[in-house]
Amino acid sequence: MHLILMRHAEAAPAPGGLDASRPLTAFGMEQARTFGLFLKEQEFPLSAIEHSPLLRTTQTARLVAESLSRGLEPGVNSELAPGADTFSILGGLRSRAEEGLLYILHAPDVGELSVALLGAPALGFRFAPGAALALHFENGQGRLIWHHSFESYARSLA
Repeated sequence: MHLILMRHAEAAPAPGGLDASRPLTAFGMEQARTFGLFLKEQEFPLSAIEHSPLLRTTQTARLVAESLSRGLEPGVNSELAPGADTFSILGGLRSRAEEGLLYILHAPDVGELSVALLGAPALGFRFAPGAALALHFENGQGRLIWHHSFESYARSLA
């Protein structure tokens, strides 16, 4: 299986202190759309998009799916909510049959999950808003394909 881990795109400050209600900024919307176009151009095998229940991941997933233009309908995966249990997610991945899966989640969970999948804590991937990592996942092990910031995948489209 091909797996992409993405941190949600840039979000606005919490309105009234409600973290779950943080919407994407205009720049965050651009990040999400651009990532979808990047995946489309790369012809990355993707058959499902899942995200945490929070607004900013929901918006990111919707915009990526629209730009990708493959008719994928993003779905909520409550395991991807802030404070995600890495071992639970890993266990669930072992039973998945999709060719390609995009998970959109939060920091620091996205970094912790990437380290667990790749078995490489020293790599220290940085997940700024909109950053993503792709890997091949088989037999409980991940092999890195790429890691991109928004700036690097946006440049590749220019």
